[in-house]
Amino acid sequence: MNAFTPVSKDQFFGFIESRRDERYEYEGGLIVQQMAGGTRRHSEIAARIMRAWAEQLSRRDWVVLNERGVETLDRVRFADVVVEPADEPDDSLAATRPVIIVEVLSPSSRAYDLKIKPSEYLGIATLDAYVVASQSEPAVRFWLRGADGYFAPEPVEIEGLDRRVTLLCRSFTVTLDLAVIYDRLY
Repeated sequence: MNAFTPVSKDQFFGFIESRRDERYEYEGGLIVQQMAGGTRRHSEIAARIMRAWAEQLSRRDWVVLNERGVETLDRVRFADVVVEPADEPDDSLAATRPVIIVEVLSPSSRAYDLKIKPSEYLGIATLDAYVVASQSEPAVRFWLRGADGYFAPEPVEIEGLDRRVTLLCRSFTVTLDLAVIYDRLY
């Protein structure tokens, strides 16, 4: 398959099925190779967020996954953490009903995570929160769907080991204690 040949989402999913050890995303009909791997700190922050929410949510109703595909209108991104309903098909390659999406900032992904992905993710009807966690300091930015059904244009920023993030979603509430997420990383 030529890198410049447009493909459908179904063709993209078929392509990545055979390349589980490589990272690709789907952008407007094209398969785009992504940088694989990340720092240990990046992985640890994502894992701690996953554990915190997995302990707070009913496994019967919700799953918290890492490196999960997220389908938007014309893209498929792979987020660091995704909370989605437990009734999604087990063989699905991407979440179609994510409730929370988390990205952990990397120097190479900063612009995408803070400038491009919000406009893509915030258009997902089921999404209640998009969270961006720093890996260089104990800080989190998040967009939260309000009671009026809309996201604020600018994210809320929470900084400091003594702070807690509370996400009031439509179906549940979850929290993140920054002291737990960033423990011994600084």
